[in-house]
Amino acid sequence: MRTESATRTRERLMQAIALALRGLVNGKPSDEQLRDRLAFTILALDQIASSADETCNAWEKRGYWVKADRFRDEWSWVEQPRRDLRSALEAGDHSSAAARAAGLLVRLAAVHIPERLQSTRPWEGAWISWLEKAGRPGSHSSPT
Repeated sequence: MRTESATRTRERLMQAIALALRGLVNGKPSDEQLRDRLAFTILALDQIASSADETCNAWEKRGYWVKADRFRDEWSWVEQPRRDLRSALEAGDHSSAAARAAGLLVRLAAVHIPERLQSTRPWEGAWISWLEKAGRPGSHSSPT
């Protein structure tokens, strides 16, 4: 059972992505931190896309085709950075992935990060989760 709305889930994920990427741009993360932040961004974008699809499907079932199409258009921006980050990370090109992630910050510039989130690190362990999701369990190194 879901305890938060799909809208709140997307908002929370956008805040977490913004937090991860701002730290990436504003500091010198270690390779492990870089991989975690990039993998987290991909996983979060996957969840945002899934949430948007669920919302559109629910509206389409009710016959709200125009509303669903507009909503799908509103969230279509997620696909390109998701594909770009995934392909760069799968190729082991962390510098390119970091540059692409920094470009995503333009989209997230207006996202406000609440003070309670600023000391959290939701990206920790995301690299291993991403590898497992990609079918490479237990690997701690580059995905190549």
